[in-house]
Amino acid sequence: MTIGFSRRQGLLGGLAITASAPTLAAKRKKRNAETNLDLGPLDEIADKLLVHLRETATYNGTSGALNGGLLARQMDDYSPAGEASLRQAYTDAHDFMARIRIRGDSPAARHVGTINAILENATRSSVIPYGRINVLTFTGHSPYVVSQISGPHIDGINIMMEQQALGSPKAVDAWIEKLDAFPNSFAGVIEKMRADRAAGCIPPKILLEKTLPVLDDFLALSPADHPLMKAFASKMLRAGLSKRTRSTAIKRAVLALEKSAKPALQALRDEIAALAPDGRIDSGVWAQPQGDALYAANVIAQGDTQLTPDEIHRLGADEISRIAAEMNGILAGQGLTKGGIGERMAALAKDPKNLFADSDTGREALLS
Repeated sequence: MTIGFSRRQGLLGGLAITASAPTLAAKRKKRNAETNLDLGPLDEIADKLLVHLRETATYNGTSGALNGGLLARQMDDYSPAGEASLRQAYTDAHDFMARIRIRGDSPAARHVGTINAILENATRSSVIPYGRINVLTFTGHSPYVVSQISGPHIDGINIMMEQQALGSPKAVDAWIEKLDAFPNSFAGVIEKMRADRAAGCIPPKILLEKTLPVLDDFLALSPADHPLMKAFASKMLRAGLSKRTRSTAIKRAVLALEKSAKPALQALRDEIAALAPDGRIDSGVWAQPQGDALYAANVIAQGDTQLTPDEIHRLGADEISRIAAEMNGILAGQGLTKGGIGERMAALAKDPKNLFADSDTGREALLS
């Protein structure tokens, strides 16, 4: 049996989605999921998950997020209720896939295996109440909703700047609607942070302190200098929208930035600033409730290995010893025998014999 594979399914399966056009089955055939897999069931699973993963859907250009679709009009629901709904959707999808049976050798069989692995990762640590699970991103089960490197205040805004389509007036309306909804969106983020703290998860103090400047940068800039507004204007221009459409849209977006987005990010900043003095001194996730279990689950999900964290640590330590011994021999062969390996590498880099002019002639000499 051969089936088509849509961008939504590729997203779910962790496949190369950029090679798949976003498609919808115009007419889905109903078949017994116990014996056959058709396009419909896979689309149904993806659709139900992407309702909860709107930012991921927008990032990947899935059909429901294109041209101002519903998935492009709001950020994810980071509230405790939203996270609970997402985790239930993962469980429902996992249970559904467990009932799928495919006859014969087909591409569908390979897709099902990949999807099952993804859903196993999505449900493995679901008993740990804090954090956010998105196995379609690099964070896996992130213990902290907000940090200095990830979270809606970074990833969600970057998606609006870089990936969200602005090729039509309807798409522009969706973008502004999302921006205008920041107060409700980030109220959910704050609610989740408080719920996680009640569950015993308190982020490291240093992480909280490093998150504050990220928010300060968003809040400090005027609309004319704000990267979010610059990206908005630039993308509309590249899309060929009329000057009148762009001018009106920019006025609406600036109003949403000043009246909705900045107050929402200010409320988040205030929450983090209030929490920072109570932040954990220990930075490792092991210090959080069930931290060892969370770390082990992420190792499996993101490392695709059954090795334990301790086994991986020993492997890394052994590799450091092996590579250090090899480097030591090479450095000694260059007459560098005194000092640590780092010191000798620094000396090697400063050796005039290894310095070349910043010119075409210097580059040729370096390559030679």
